[in-house]
Amino acid sequence: MNNIPVARSLEPSTPNESLSLFMDFARWFSAMVVVISHVRHLLFVNLKDVAAKTIWVKGFYFFTGFGHEAVMVFFVLSGFLVGGGCIRKLRQGTFDSAGYMISRFSRIYTVLVPALLLGGLLDTIGLRHFNDSAIYTDSPQYQTASLNFQIVSQLGLSTFLGNLLCLQTICVPMFGSNGPLWSLANEWWYYCIFLLLIAPFGGFRRAWAARVAFAAGCLLLLLFPLTISLWFAIWGLGLLIGAWEFRFVRLPVWMAAAVFAGVLVWARLGHSTEGGEEPVFARFSRDLPIGMAFTLMLLAIKNAGRFNVPAPSVHRFLAGFSYSLYVVHFPLLILLAAVANDLLRQRFVVQPSISGIVPVTVAVVILYLASVLFWLLTERHYHRIGSWMRRWLLRKPIPMRR
Repeated sequence: MNNIPVARSLEPSTPNESLSLFMDFARWFSAMVVVISHVRHLLFVNLKDVAAKTIWVKGFYFFTGFGHEAVMVFFVLSGFLVGGGCIRKLRQGTFDSAGYMISRFSRIYTVLVPALLLGGLLDTIGLRHFNDSAIYTDSPQYQTASLNFQIVSQLGLSTFLGNLLCLQTICVPMFGSNGPLWSLANEWWYYCIFLLLIAPFGGFRRAWAARVAFAAGCLLLLLFPLTISLWFAIWGLGLLIGAWEFRFVRLPVWMAAAVFAGVLVWARLGHSTEGGEEPVFARFSRDLPIGMAFTLMLLAIKNAGRFNVPAPSVHRFLAGFSYSLYVVHFPLLILLAAVANDLLRQRFVVQPSISGIVPVTVAVVILYLASVLFWLLTERHYHRIGSWMRRWLLRKPIPMRR
């Protein structure tokens, strides 16, 4: 969920332009997969409740159910770009811990703060004016995988503040209806833990401070929920190939893509997204191979050199607002469903049908248009906010490429 820059250098130590464009594609496509997955979860019944399970219906449910797997792609991309880039700077002696945290803070919070406020506003409007369906007060009744919690119980100030500090899943639930915020806690704390763990290797002026920081990083990994600590390994996979070359791995791109696709199918067939909560280690044993397979694909592309990536400007544009799309789409989707139910008598969580494609398409289009507007007002300016923070805190303007 980080803004992926287009690398201009083709030196072996940096991602080449083709790889950068592929990561743009992976980022926006993964965000789209998450959105479509959530739209399907909300508008149609779970597969087990489908009356006519034709092969077409099963295929539709299969291909619209990769939302969680897409988040694993985000984690690998983040580790590659953020972690890998910092390791390269450490080796070059140019890493700046203060600049790193300012960059990470501005990247996350330029979007997170307005997203929390907007989500709270949308949920409040829906709760007060469009709750005939009881989606805000009794959301678990719909038994949809994306909405297995009671929205109204998660709209308190303490929950808002906890999400503001990225403590969702640690101390508080996700704020309001915005369930996808769970991964933002992982992302933020991976940034922090990573900085603490690399402290002995640079970025801290005093040796004792570096040792304390390293110990704090280890302690956080031990104290945090396993849903954060274990998945740090997936983030670390991207870090490894972002920081080091592994030139001895010469796997054809098509073969790496086939492995990744095969692992995705295996993971999708290995569980039902409509079921109850699975044990943590069962989920991790399925997510880790996904991260490994996508890492292998990135490495194959990285070592392949240049190859054609069509429509580069389209990939860059769509990737540019994918973070905004990710953090605002769900509260807006809930409100759209509530309004359609109350005003248009367009029910949600219904049996799938050909005619049902129309509300799905309309919902996706509205979510994308709203996300672009949100991006124009917030995420697009994170470079400017980061530069201002650097001038104010560090007393020097440092350009923010990452």
